[in-house]
Amino acid sequence: GNCWVVLKGRQTLTGRAEGPVYVNSSGNPGLAQGGSGDVLAGFLGGLLAQTELQSQVNQTLFTGVWLHGYAGDRLEAKRSNWSAEDLAAMLGPWEEPEVPQAPVIVAPPPPAPPPPRIGLRVSINGD
Repeated sequence: GNCWVVLKGRQTLTGRAEGPVYVNSSGNPGLAQGGSGDVLAGFLGGLLAQTELQSQVNQTLFTGVWLHGYAGDRLEAKRSNWSAEDLAAMLGPWEEPEVPQAPVIVAPPPPAPPPPRIGLRVSINGD
């Protein structure tokens, strides 16, 4: 009773013994090939191994299942002949997007100060 089930199929289902069953909206027939379920299991296991995602197992599963299907959709849009290895590569490793930094403006150094004046008074012919 207290476990979640992910049933991978044409439209992957996620649910429990009681309560609603959620139908995933992403994915395509290419996900029926051998190995794509292994990729999904590994991906979900990797997500659930992260402590901060364990407090909301349902949301983590829904998101993981959707991302798995979306990765398949992206691959299918590129080409129709792709493998489970391609699917795994599409899913990870996850990289945070780079946040552009403000340009660094390098100002030229200030001009050197003039040399100090030495106060000499030269007297010629007794002036």
